[in-house]
Amino acid sequence: MTDKEKEIEKPDDVDEKVEKPEALPPEKMLPQSQVDKLMAKQRTDHAKELAAVKSDFDAFKKSIEDKAKEAEDAAKEKVEDLRKNVPEPIQKLLDGKSYVDQLAWLSDPANNITQSNIPPLPTPGGPAHKTPTIGTVI
Repeated sequence: MTDKEKEIEKPDDVDEKVEKPEALPPEKMLPQSQVDKLMAKQRTDHAKELAAVKSDFDAFKKSIEDKAKEAEDAAKEKVEDLRKNVPEPIQKLLDGKSYVDQLAWLSDPANNITQSNIPPLPTPGGPAHKTPTIGTVI
């Protein structure tokens, strides 16, 4: 090898010493029976935690369902009073909604629909009907 090849293979700025990682102590191994005991203990602990969380959730869910039922019952009474003046076709549409939704719709002033009697259209050829003549603007 020539001197130039040696220089190329070994640059001056590279350290000669390469740090080796320190040897880690060997990990402690447990016998399978102890591993099984630890796993069983963790499983029972998690099962207890799950049962506690589930009971809290069930109690919370029941309280929400009770409040919803009370609101539904209160809305039912108010809806029955408000539906008395609503036309039959609108009542059929409201039947598909819950009582709370019906109450919200009926309480909105923009939805104030009262039953009104619209007079029927006059029939053509009745007593007030004149036949057109020549020169009549229709």
